[in-house]
Amino acid sequence: MFNRFLTTTWRTLYWSNISYCVVRCCCALYVAILSYFTDRIKMVVARLLSLLLLVTICTSQGYAVSKLVMETSPVKDFGSFISSNRQTAIFTIKNIGEEPLIIKQIRKTCGCTVIKSFDSILQPKETSDIVVQIVPNSIKGLFSKKVFVITNDPKRPIIELTLKGNSVPRVVVSPSDRVYGDRLVLGKRVVYRYLLKKTDKTIDFKSPTVDCNYPAEVSLTDLDDDSVIVYLSVTPVEQKGRLNAVVNIPTNDNRCDDIHLYARADVGPALYAIPSKIKLPRNSNVYETNLIIKFAGFDESKIDPTKLALIPVDGVKATVGAKKGSYVIINLKINSKAINQETKSFTITYPPKLSVKCKLSL
Repeated sequence: MFNRFLTTTWRTLYWSNISYCVVRCCCALYVAILSYFTDRIKMVVARLLSLLLLVTICTSQGYAVSKLVMETSPVKDFGSFISSNRQTAIFTIKNIGEEPLIIKQIRKTCGCTVIKSFDSILQPKETSDIVVQIVPNSIKGLFSKKVFVITNDPKRPIIELTLKGNSVPRVVVSPSDRVYGDRLVLGKRVVYRYLLKKTDKTIDFKSPTVDCNYPAEVSLTDLDDDSVIVYLSVTPVEQKGRLNAVVNIPTNDNRCDDIHLYARADVGPALYAIPSKIKLPRNSNVYETNLIIKFAGFDESKIDPTKLALIPVDGVKATVGAKKGSYVIINLKINSKAINQETKSFTITYPPKLSVKCKLSL
């Protein structure tokens, strides 16, 4: 009897454990299935919301109605025109919307343009002219300039306007109104030539004047009805420096500014050294370097390097090298110990009377 009780009790506990395990497994499986489908549902919901947001944005943009329309072309080509003549471009815009069109700002990309007039607010069905002008004598040659109109239009918040053309000066100067010449030789006269061609035949030139820091003369000669040549003669004397000459030519037309011609050049002796000062290192006994002797105002074919000579100086040895164009390279070997003064110099001569001095310093 007791054995039957034990057997029955054991079987009950055994099947109870099995049932408990089965229940736990079913619960775990249920939770896993529920979690899986929950993640899937979240993903599906997120995708649906994203799709709904995209459709909303596209729909809202699709139904945004433009307020602004250009009644004229946004590009104005002036073609070729005289630079002193004022050029005007008129761009017409219209508000085709049902709400007021507001022009918030107009931005230029160049100081050569000026905005003359425009209406900042356009009621529905109203039109307005944006007037843009090219400032006289503010630009030369081919050009293309932008003007940006910023509005409250939902579809066209920025309108780009373009002005282009070819601004031709009333007088064209060749080769240039600014000449930067080669080094001028003291005491040697030089003549600059400027060709002035009229694009407006009604212009007449008056007597020219010159402002120069060296003795100078200016004259004007007619070539034909359209062209003249200006001769600027300068004689650098007394001291080296820099030539600064300005020629002023008045005209008979108030719309045309006076013509200004410029000449710039270094002035000095015919023979000069580069560098003119050599600083010697203190930790070197023998210092070797190259010196360039430059000839100004010479015919290159007549320069003879063998005629260059060094006036003897203790501690300095010069070897004349090859000629390259208008200059000659000289190799220098300098004994720093032989330079017993704080500053010393040596001179290189060229017949008949040319010489150049170069300074040495420790």
